Amino acid sequence: MALFPLSLVAGSTDTLYTLSFTVRRGIPGHAYVSWQKGLEHHQASEVAAFGLYPKSRFSAIFSAIRSVNGLILPEENSIPKPSRRQYVIRVPVTRTQFYAARNIRDNWVQQGRYRLFVHDCVTFMYTIAKEVGLSVPRRLFRTYSPKRYWREFVEANRHTGNLHTNEQPHLLF
Repeated sequence: MALFPLSLVAGSTDTLYTLSFTVRRGIPGHAYVSWQKGLEHHQASEVAAFGLYPKSRFSAIFSAIRSVNGLILPEENSIPKPSRRQYVIRVPVTRTQFYAARNIRDNWVQQGRYRLFVHDCVTFMYTIAKEVGLSVPRRLFRTYSPKRYWREFVEANRHTGNLHTNEQPHLLF
């Protein structure tokens, strides 16, 4: 899966790279990652978002006890915004980190597997977060759901100054 081609704007060469880590509330909830690439002082001109899903609803039933076929699928909301239904952290990254995160996504596409709590949407999110230098809490029973893991993730990174949200972290819960 290739990201959309970047359209350069004449006269500007300062490319900004951002990753957004998003959790949608609900049962069971969902986590995904967005890649945004653009030129300084312009809206992102290359955006894409991906999350990991079990291949079918039927196989999802068994994903807690064994690996099933999984798919990395594009998300509809490539430039997520914080709301009552979803939590978002935007993190500026280097070009190297941006493409390293994309390589992780590509590797997960090739693996094609899903296992709840072991190799699922939250694991996909924290694998990329770890690659770009964010603190990633261990995935424990108390952090089994995307929403619960999110709380620990925000708290672990609160001190870094790299978290960019439209709301104060305490308002995200």
